[in-house]
Amino acid sequence: MEIIWGQSAHSKYRLNKLLTELKNRVTIDSITSQYVYFVDIKENKTLSQDDLNTLSILFNNSAELLDGKLNDNCYVVVPRLGTISPWSSKATDITKTCGVKSLNRVERGIVYFFKGTQKVDADKIKSILHDKMMEQVFSDFNFLDGLFSHQSPAPYKTIDVMGQGKSALVKANSELGLALSNDEIDYLVDA
Repeated sequence: MEIIWGQSAHSKYRLNKLLTELKNRVTIDSITSQYVYFVDIKENKTLSQDDLNTLSILFNNSAELLDGKLNDNCYVVVPRLGTISPWSSKATDITKTCGVKSLNRVERGIVYFFKGTQKVDADKIKSILHDKMMEQVFSDFNFLDGLFSHQSPAPYKTIDVMGQGKSALVKANSELGLALSNDEIDYLVDA
């Protein structure tokens, strides 16, 4: 896998607005953000200089490879591990159409750099930096193994509502974490 720096992820206006929100929670002087691209390369392949040039044009950057290390006051926001973002699907198709055949997939994240007198506590700022339903926040690149992991879907389960009735659905609701309300359970049993 290669990690490539991109351009600034937010406008100055957006960063100032973000800084104002963050200052209500932590002590910081400034914030910057930068896109970072993760390129999952096919086994036994490498990115050629032509591939890097193409990626540089597509990602609008200098195609500077990153050594995989961040300083103490940085956080990386990426799509939830085990998912493929819509951006990734489209970008992967575009890169392959443009002739970069040695990659499996491309994903994009945002690195936030904080300047201040003390380390920024991630727990205090996560909710401002990301959408917890779609993204995760990390303080380093140790998560990379999971970014492109492929997990087999769990086998489907049947619930014998016809044979066991409402109790089977109530039990499944509890065990599987379905979060069905009593009205929804009644509706499904009666359907």
